[in-house]
Amino acid sequence: MKGYCFDLDGTLIDSMWVWDRLPYDYLLSKGINPPENIREQLKPYSLKEASSIIKEEFNLKESADEINFEMENILKRFYENNVELKDGALELLQYLKANGSTLCLATATEEKLLLPAIKRLGFMSILISFKLVATLDLKNMTSIFLKS
Repeated sequence: MKGYCFDLDGTLIDSMWVWDRLPYDYLLSKGINPPENIREQLKPYSLKEASSIIKEEFNLKESADEINFEMENILKRFYENNVELKDGALELLQYLKANGSTLCLATATEEKLLLPAIKRLGFMSILISFKLVATLDLKNMTSIFLKS
């Protein structure tokens, strides 16, 4: 096969749990006991959109931009310090690169959050052969495979 397209969060790196907990933990930090299904309610939305919904739904004094900034900082610290590769991910990427495959990375996560993790986890050199092709609006569409 000539090329492979990988999702990042939950496929190559073990990060879905922080996304699942993010709105819940954020609201707890503000002294609000959110509904257990808060993540499911916000899942279809980008972080920026979710920040606006959280602001309105829970009547927070912070602006939607401030909420977004605070949640981005939580994610930034997580990606910089805690996210780990899934078992076998690095070896698979190294194998594919060594065999001349083109690698595509599909992710809804912003590059500014990803790059520190990619460097720390040791696959920055492999990233050179990646094409970053997706944003949230493309991720669930088949056109991502055509674009890559």
